[in-house]
Amino acid sequence: MKRRKFLSLTVAGLTLSPLSPPLATCPAIAAPRFALEAGPYKADLIGNGSTATDCWLYNGSCPGPMLRHHQASTLSVIVTNNLKIPTTVHWHGIRNVNAMDGVANLTQAPIEPNESFSYEVPLNNSGTYWYHAHSLGWEQVARGLYGPLIVDADDDPVVDHDITLMIDDWRLDQEGQIESASFGSLHDWSHSGRLGNWLTVNGKTNPEYMVKPWSRVRLRLINAANARIFNIKISGSSTTLIALDGSFCTAQSVNFIEMA
Repeated sequence: MKRRKFLSLTVAGLTLSPLSPPLATCPAIAAPRFALEAGPYKADLIGNGSTATDCWLYNGSCPGPMLRHHQASTLSVIVTNNLKIPTTVHWHGIRNVNAMDGVANLTQAPIEPNESFSYEVPLNNSGTYWYHAHSLGWEQVARGLYGPLIVDADDDPVVDHDITLMIDDWRLDQEGQIESASFGSLHDWSHSGRLGNWLTVNGKTNPEYMVKPWSRVRLRLINAANARIFNIKISGSSTTLIALDGSFCTAQSVNFIEMA
């Protein structure tokens, strides 16, 4: 993909339209015990309906299924590895116990191909988090192994719509496939990490989400890119920042967010 094509796809192009009903942003799992399967799948990242990109995904969705549970509970997830290489899962931002943190060869042995591992993750704090692969993460995350993790609290603000947006940049070649020859590139490692050339929000190019007129919307923003810092401009509405990195902060009016 040419750089000028990527630059025309800005996060500011995300549209919230005053329509109803609201659209679900990620497939949710309602079961008290969650199941994730990491494996090879195709995703329509380009959005033209004809180019399917070979990815590694959880449960075949991009991003992976939304895991949503209540504060002061335990998140129970069994992870099955359908890849040809080992993997683990890290619960990003959670105040976790060491044995469940998902750091391969440090806090746990990697999950080998065709094997499973059961995670029991304490949810001490409410907020917006995410989960992602943590074995060769610079490749496995870049291929799509991530998803949203939401922890609800009894005193959460009352809203009309609760929308989670996972923003990512992918490095694609001219055929719309993940450019894999540069994985592990020392050039990337010495130049602030792997940057992509194609932008998606919840695995889609320039998506739109419909909301009711004059509604109160909670936007949960997650940067799933390996290295890119996103500058997000919010216009056409009154916006209040209430939390950063899973922790509530002093509420402040904003129309611009820098997300590392």
